Amino acid sequence: MNTPEDLTTEALKVAKSAKLKKWIWDANSLAKRHVLNTMGKVQELRQQLAEFYHLDLSVPELVVPTDVKDTNPIDIMIQNRQWDYLMELRAEWKELSAAGWEFKLV
Repeated sequence: MNTPEDLTTEALKVAKSAKLKKWIWDANSLAKRHVLNTMGKVQELRQQLAEFYHLDLSVPELVVPTDVKDTNPIDIMIQNRQWDYLMELRAEWKELSAAGWEFKLV
């Protein structure tokens, strides 16, 4: 059974009743029969969905350290320009080597 894109283990652990029921209705529609029940406590609904989609609720949530900063778009632009320049140097080196010249980085 294809798991909905927004249904992850982390999302399932924090989902409220309305979201859980929506996923259950979607699963029942996909299966074209009543496979999951929308009645029950939130934890029971989570467990039903986890079993149906083979999700492991015992897996600890991935914690991203808060001190890790996102990469600045300017940094990415600089890195891309550096790689482009290295590719130019590579092309120049190959060209000079093919002509029998010595290539030196100065």
